[in-house]
Amino acid sequence: MKEIEGIWQQDFHIRAYQCDPYGFARPIVLADMLQDAAGNHAIHRGFGFHDMLAKGQLWVLSRMEIEFLKFPKWREHVRVKSWVKNYQRSFSHRDFEIFNDNGECIVKATTLWVIIDHQTRRPGLIGDTADRMPAFPEKHGIEQSPQRVPKVEVEQPFQFHVRYGDIDLNNHVNNTRYLQWAIDNLDKSIWQNHQISKLTVNYLAETKLENQVSVHSVGQKSEDNFIAHSTIINNSLGKSCCQVETCWKPFKKELVSTL
Repeated sequence: MKEIEGIWQQDFHIRAYQCDPYGFARPIVLADMLQDAAGNHAIHRGFGFHDMLAKGQLWVLSRMEIEFLKFPKWREHVRVKSWVKNYQRSFSHRDFEIFNDNGECIVKATTLWVIIDHQTRRPGLIGDTADRMPAFPEKHGIEQSPQRVPKVEVEQPFQFHVRYGDIDLNNHVNNTRYLQWAIDNLDKSIWQNHQISKLTVNYLAETKLENQVSVHSVGQKSEDNFIAHSTIINNSLGKSCCQVETCWKPFKKELVSTL
């Protein structure tokens, strides 16, 4: 991994345990790669997790939008490119592109990050952080900022408690876990006969260990495509913590193994 003219580049290898039954990397795996690249770029420039914690601050993800043009397969290599697009007082836009071995762009993404105070959890100021990283306002993974996702509720949501495997360095549920919860709540016929083409996530509040959460999901067909909206509610706090939209397109798949 390295930075070239302000653009972070990091290579990844798609491993068997990161793939679905059809040999494609799971959406959450690619989202994790984006998170990893963003974190390493911040560390490289001197405002990573420990640097920010020393100042009593944290970076948290507010919104994310990813377009999947093609999914990498088991044993393939991909390269993630990432850069800061702009700074706005407490916020920063960061964009991404993922390329395959043939140099083809297969994933595009844009994210909105906010600096918060470690103790109060209220927005802080970027300050001199902006001086440490060049911004590229004219370079886009996705040109528009991540959009607002509508709230939905159903009578019988999927409910469970947050567990050890959901918690990250910030002692709260990691951002990609919400995405996994939303996808897991969809009927299996969706992912068996479709491939996700786009996702948008709005992060609204933190969720902590042992909080009870409920996942509310509704879906609708648009010709052969399928669009699902999921709202994840922290029942322990009585408020929404995340809203997810996933778009799916028909895709013929073959199982890697029929065992």
